[in-house]
Amino acid sequence: GWWLWGIDIQFGSFIDEAQLQYFADVAADQVQPGDRIILCMAKEVESGRKQAEIHSDRHVEYLEREIIQPRGAQLVLYLKSGKHYYARYEQDDGVRQHITSGGGGAFLHPTHNLPERMDRPGPQGAISYRRAGTYPSPAVSKGLRKRIWLLPVYNLPLAAVFGTVQVLLAFMLGLHLRDRHVALGLGDLLQALWESPTSFLLSLLMAVSLAGMVRFAHDATGIRRLMLGLIHSTLQLAGVAGVMIAASWMSSAFGLRGVWSLVAFIGLVGVVGGLGGMVGMSAYLWATNCLGLHGTEGYASLHHQDHKHFLRLHIQADGALTVYPIGVDRVARQWTLCPDAPAHEPWFAPAGFEPEPHLIEKPITISGQTKP
Repeated sequence: GWWLWGIDIQFGSFIDEAQLQYFADVAADQVQPGDRIILCMAKEVESGRKQAEIHSDRHVEYLEREIIQPRGAQLVLYLKSGKHYYARYEQDDGVRQHITSGGGGAFLHPTHNLPERMDRPGPQGAISYRRAGTYPSPAVSKGLRKRIWLLPVYNLPLAAVFGTVQVLLAFMLGLHLRDRHVALGLGDLLQALWESPTSFLLSLLMAVSLAGMVRFAHDATGIRRLMLGLIHSTLQLAGVAGVMIAASWMSSAFGLRGVWSLVAFIGLVGVVGGLGGMVGMSAYLWATNCLGLHGTEGYASLHHQDHKHFLRLHIQADGALTVYPIGVDRVARQWTLCPDAPAHEPWFAPAGFEPEPHLIEKPITISGQTKP
């Protein structure tokens, strides 16, 4: 028969003793030789894997080697939901399948950075897999990447945060005093930093910024991560200086004097700083995504609702399992309440158009007789 097991390893944690004991008891008391097991877990198939995820792979292999195989059962299908896309990897010389299916997530993860091949630990050594299907396709996924440049449109509240931070920095530098905001240059900014009563705090903020950007580059490792963090923080600091100087020269061009000159300067710092910060963030996310990094941060910012999917599993009379991957290219944005609908019908119906579900690829059949 078939078993559906779900283990809790979060995104790369250990299988705790309580779970191991539970599945050991189930295997000893109920699992029969020849039974096949589907293993569900909240992990993903992707490149740039963290060390903790590699360790948790070994614990999954331990579960198979010490609990499943001694009963003569077979682990033939992994179902994972850690990433919001569909990706299927199939074993080169067997029936084992790895399927990531996070199609109900709040946003879409990219698929164009997924590796063509992968190796995973197995009871008798590493098992090789090849990429057999993705949704959306790598071409569609890569085409969505250009929308990262629309980050200011999708995330106006974040632009307000960037602008507010720039205004606060201008006050911390003392640019609101006398006419220090008029016709600023880089030398004037450095002098303002040196003379500011908050110079120590500003220096501390720059150090924290560097550390934060290094931490933010979590998809990279080693010196590559350090360099990305250094470049990112340097560009951010250069952007702060550029905003101050640009706002100063723009406000000076108005020919205003006194408090109105200061108001124009502060307003321009907020507006230019907000938009400039968002454009800088867009450039960083776009460039790093081209390098295969920051897929989550880059694509979460798109607010992309479409390309949802789900799986249907069917066990046939002959014992074979068929997996039907079903995709929805465009989902409904508005819904209509149907309180008088029959009991077997949903109470909410799409308004405007009906979503069109379709098979992502041909159904995947795992024979009831073939051993991996």
